Amino acid sequence: MSMPEPNRDDAEDVIFPAQLECDNDPAWFDEISTAIDEYLDGEQDALVDLPTDFSDAPPFFAAAWDACRTIPWGETRSYSWLAAEAGRPGAPRAAGQAMAKNRVPLLVPCHRVIRADGSLGGYGGKLGLEMKRKLLALEEH
Repeated sequence: MSMPEPNRDDAEDVIFPAQLECDNDPAWFDEISTAIDEYLDGEQDALVDLPTDFSDAPPFFAAAWDACRTIPWGETRSYSWLAAEAGRPGAPRAAGQAMAKNRVPLLVPCHRVIRADGSLGGYGGKLGLEMKRKLLALEEH
């Protein structure tokens, strides 16, 4: 996972698998950009209905990403909860790996997944845990 990216091309390279040609649908990118702006402005449901396609992902990762999308705004869940929701109770490390491979970190709000002891755990991207803290703080208000 890599977030934020310095420009549209770099963001698309991270978000989309190579076989997708999102340049053919600039309106889709505009829709995502608008939804992200609304999310950052505090609109809780801005990203909820945006479509995702995990058909190229391992089944457990896809299930974990789908489960993560059900975590409500401003709430957190543990990696153990996520593993159980994805069908593999007792596999919190695998759930952590799924979050680490998440290529759409706001659509799949992996910042809402924390350790069972309440500590933040990890977060990818250039800003790492600083970004996770900021996203959780944004959702506290």
